[in-house]
Amino acid sequence: FGGVPVTVINRAGPTSTVEIGTTSFDIVRDTVLGGVTLIGIAPDGTVLLVLDEVRDTPQGIQVDRKVRRYSPTGELLGEQIVDAGEQFVEMSRTLEMTAVGTVAYFVTLEDQVEVRILEL
Repeated sequence: FGGVPVTVINRAGPTSTVEIGTTSFDIVRDTVLGGVTLIGIAPDGTVLLVLDEVRDTPQGIQVDRKVRRYSPTGELLGEQIVDAGEQFVEMSRTLEMTAVGTVAYFVTLEDQVEVRILEL
């Protein structure tokens, strides 16, 4: 995603510090952080990330994939959960930033691909 390095400090605690290039801010959550992927930096400077949050439940390990939008200063502006289980065919990249800074979510169905614009 644009070749910008993303570094995550303290994945297990309730707060992780994310460094993207020369910018850093904290991500607060109530789960273990399994991974962080940069979708892109929007034209308005907001940062779009995918977080994989891992929790142990009585039914087993659960992973929630969340798309989050942060201000350039690290304020959480919006969040939406995407269901990776919806995919009929596995795709390597199901989330893309559009030219105007929205996030397109590609969902493969049995006979078509839907493009959903996330509301963040």
